[in-house]
Amino acid sequence: MFTVTDLKNYIYCPRIIYFKNLHNFSEPLKNNSLVQEGSDFHKKRFKYKNYLKKIFKEFEFNKKEVKIYDENMEICGVVDEIFFSSKEAVPVEYKFSNYTGEIYETNLIQLTLYALLIKKTYNINVLKGYIIYTRNKVKCIEVVFEEMDFVNCLENIKKLRETFMQEYIPELNEKIEKCNSCYFKKICIL
Repeated sequence: MFTVTDLKNYIYCPRIIYFKNLHNFSEPLKNNSLVQEGSDFHKKRFKYKNYLKKIFKEFEFNKKEVKIYDENMEICGVVDEIFFSSKEAVPVEYKFSNYTGEIYETNLIQLTLYALLIKKTYNINVLKGYIIYTRNKVKCIEVVFEEMDFVNCLENIKKLRETFMQEYIPELNEKIEKCNSCYFKKICIL
C-alpha cells in the first residue's frame, strides 16, 4: 500500500519513489532546527482551535490526526484534521511554512487525495479543503475541489504504481533546481 507521502514524493520527483521503494534506500531524517520546529509544531498545532471556530462555525464536530485508507486505491495517510457537518466534510492540512502566494503542487495533491479518501470512506461530499500556513503569520487558504482534481489525483496514483512496477530509472523532473536539496542527488544519475 502506498502512502499519501509517496504520492507527494512522486509528484516532486518520480526518482524519489524509484530509490526509496524499489531499491530500499532511505532518506535520513534531517537534523536541523527547522525540521525540529516543524515536528514540534505538529504536536502543538491544535492551538489554532479558536481561529478555526470562525471558519467552521456551522460544522458539528471534528477529528484530528485521522488515519485513512482505501484498499481499492491501495493508498493510506493521516489527515491533520477533518471537520464534519451533516452534508459535507472538510479536510484541513497544517503547513509549518509561509504562504508565498501560491500553493505547491505537492500540497494541493495531498489535500485532494485526502478529500478523495474522505469521500470514499465516509460516503460524504467533500467540496473544499483548507491549507493553513502557520509560520510567522497564520494564513488560511481555501481550496475548492472540482471533479477534474479527483480525476488527476487518480491518474497520478496510476502513474505512481506504474513507476513502482518498472525496473528502469524514471525521467528527471523538469525543475532541476529541486535536485539541490534532494538527499538522493548523490546516487541519482543526472
